Amino acid sequence: VFMASDTKTLYGFRLDLMKALQKSYGAKILALAPLDEHFSNIKQKLGTEGIDLYPIKFSNTSVSPLSDSLYLWKLYQFLRREKPDGVFTMTIKPVIYGTLAAYLAGVPKRFAIMTGLGHVYTFDNLKAKCVRHIVNLLYRISLPHAHRIFFQNTDDLAVFEGLGLIKNDQGVVTPGSGVNLNAFPHKPLAPYPPLRFLFIGRLLKAKGIEEYCDA
Repeated sequence: VFMASDTKTLYGFRLDLMKALQKSYGAKILALAPLDEHFSNIKQKLGTEGIDLYPIKFSNTSVSPLSDSLYLWKLYQFLRREKPDGVFTMTIKPVIYGTLAAYLAGVPKRFAIMTGLGHVYTFDNLKAKCVRHIVNLLYRISLPHAHRIFFQNTDDLAVFEGLGLIKNDQGVVTPGSGVNLNAFPHKPLAPYPPLRFLFIGRLLKAKGIEEYCDA
């Protein structure tokens, strides 16, 4: 079972991993994501790959204990019913509640994918600090039940180890999510005049947009 906070992330960044598990292990893949505007389209695309996508309702930004408890309960019910051999979770709420639900449901293998720390750890305003304390507490409850936690850089791993959120043998650093070179073949850059800059990323301060503008 793969759990994500939106369908585009699930399809755009994890399809090749899901297909690799199908090919290497003959695995049957199930996916869980919110019923967003892309759900029907992504469900159809995943269906052509033999992957079943199920909707699950939750808010990725809400801090409501009632809403999150209901999300945890729905995940638990789903996993108890389907009895998967393993679970992959990604982004904050699926990692926290998906890992915990998988542990409570007796799923044998539990993996978390940390693609970044998110605004909770990169912003220092009052709201971010308050939410960070809550998230740290939830991570401390949930992450000890993960068998492996995959990070994409050593800095993020060091933050989690420094905060005592994970054990030393849990974290694994991978070189990013990877790019399918069949879908995105390498092409040489077109010749450009000198001193032309290119920025690839979301237009956020945390992504370095201010430094880019200064350059």
